[in-house]
Amino acid sequence: MPYRINHIHLKAPDPRQTAEWYVKAFGFKILSDEVRVFGDRFVRCQSED
Repeated sequence: MPYRINHIHLKAPDPRQTAEWYVKAFGFKILSDEVRVFGDRFVRCQSED
């Protein structure tokens, strides 16, 4: 039974580079990339399914 990815939460020294890895590995599309008021970075991706 396949699973759909709704979201993932990662902590990484370079969040954008990590998001790019998911783009290449799983075919995600980056929809937004923003630094939030909490100081963390939120990268929203969309998978092919």
